Amino acid sequence: MKYSLTASTQAAGLGSAGPPFQGCACQNPWRALALTQEEFAARFRIPLGTLRDWEQGRSEPDQPAKAYLTVIARDPQGVERALHPVRS
Repeated sequence: MKYSLTASTQAAGLGSAGPPFQGCACQNPWRALALTQEEFAARFRIPLGTLRDWEQGRSEPDQPAKAYLTVIARDPQGVERALHPVRS
């Protein structure tokens, strides 16, 4: 599956910070990939409740989660290939 970041996300830069994803690759990364929260959670194996907590500011991603979100933002296809390998 091919992804493209939205112009607004690219213009803001992947390193932009701000609530609720302070210090993350991008705010609401599912939107940057034109996915719903549900699709993003399933595709990248992140609990939906966790995404919602981050978005609502009830919690924020820890350092490993921030790193994972950065990798997803930079190479979503690579992450998906790693998580869902094609079997011959």
